Amino acid sequence: YLMLASAVNSLLGFIFWVIAARLYSAEDVGLASALISAASLLAVIASLGLGYGIIRFLTQSGKNASSLINSSLTLSGLASIVVLLIFIGGLDFWAPALIWLRQNPAFLIVFIIFTAGFTLIILIGDSLVAKRQAGLNLANSFIRGLLRLPLLIIPAVLSLHALGIFVSHTIALLTSLLVGIFLFLPRVQL
Repeated sequence: YLMLASAVNSLLGFIFWVIAARLYSAEDVGLASALISAASLLAVIASLGLGYGIIRFLTQSGKNASSLINSSLTLSGLASIVVLLIFIGGLDFWAPALIWLRQNPAFLIVFIIFTAGFTLIILIGDSLVAKRQAGLNLANSFIRGLLRLPLLIIPAVLSLHALGIFVSHTIALLTSLLVGIFLFLPRVQL
């Protein structure tokens, strides 16, 4: 399931970017790609490696399993806020090409939501893997990958440019996050 999830992510990601390249300008695709890459890097940093701890200790935590997951999600969520503040505050230094992010509230809000959401989805996936439910992780990846494809078309029609690409990615991510939190995690934490 883990290998299949990786293949599904890669294939659907490839299709997503092919469609984006057809619907949006090269500049919009490049901008959205840079934002998604930056947000993904920040999310991995904000996860603090807690996913490895979840995979290692969740099965042994017994009655404290829910507390371990909740604590990890809370700590990483707070870490994502700190990492975001540092990143946005230091854009002049490490990403001057993205300085416009601070000046565009729509992009900034979507960037913050995406980064925090991606941080949490990483830990939810690790929790599902730790509970030997990698098939649910695959399903969550499939939901996220498939949903972002049609969502890419609506912003293109509305001429939202790079924001449209980023919003479609974010809505798909948030949907899979909600499915993971409210459907998949309770299913494995009975």
